[in-house]
Amino acid sequence: MTTIAPTPVPNALASHSFRRTIGHPELTCTLHPDALVVTSDTGQPPRVYPLQGIRRVHLTYVRGRARADYWCELRTDQGKVGFRQNHFAGLANIQDRSATYKTLVLGLLQALQGRPEVRMTSGSWAGFIGLLLLAPLIVGLIVLGVRWGSTRAIVGGSVLLLALLVNIGRIRPRTFTADAPPRGLLPR
Repeated sequence: MTTIAPTPVPNALASHSFRRTIGHPELTCTLHPDALVVTSDTGQPPRVYPLQGIRRVHLTYVRGRARADYWCELRTDQGKVGFRQNHFAGLANIQDRSATYKTLVLGLLQALQGRPEVRMTSGSWAGFIGLLLLAPLIVGLIVLGVRWGSTRAIVGGSVLLLALLVNIGRIRPRTFTADAPPRGLLPR
C-alpha cells in the first residue's frame, strides 16, 4: 500500500481524492466553509452539496482481508454522497490516503458542530448482529477443541474470538456528536 501527500486546493478547508474500484471515476471532495464540492475526473460538472443541506453523517470501518478501509457517507437534500480512505490506483495498487480523508472528515464534523438536526451515526446493524451470532459458534469451536484435545481448534478459535472482540466495538451501531467521533472510526 502506498501513502501519498495531500494535494492543496486554493480556498478550501480540506480536500480528498479517491477511486472506489477499477470501473469508477476518481472523485475529489473539497470542503469549503459553506459546501462540499465533488468533482470527477470524467469532466462532468461539479456537484455542490451545501452544508446546510446535510441531514446525516455516517462513519463506517470495514476490515477486509488485506487492509482496513474507513468510509464516510452523507445524506443531503440532494441525495447521498460518500467517500473512503483508500484509493484504487490500479491492479494491486491501493493507496492509503488516510491523511486527507481524516482531515476532510474532521473538517466536515467541525463545520457541522452546533447543528442538532444533523444525525451522526456509525457502525452497522447487519455486521454487529452477524458478529453476535458468530460468537457462540467460535466459543463452541474452542470448547470442542478442548474436549477433543485439538490444539488447532483451540488456537484457531481463540484467534477468531480475539478478532471478533477487537472488531465488535468498531462495528457497533451508535450515534455520536461532531466534537467526539467514535474512537476507531477514523484512521490514526
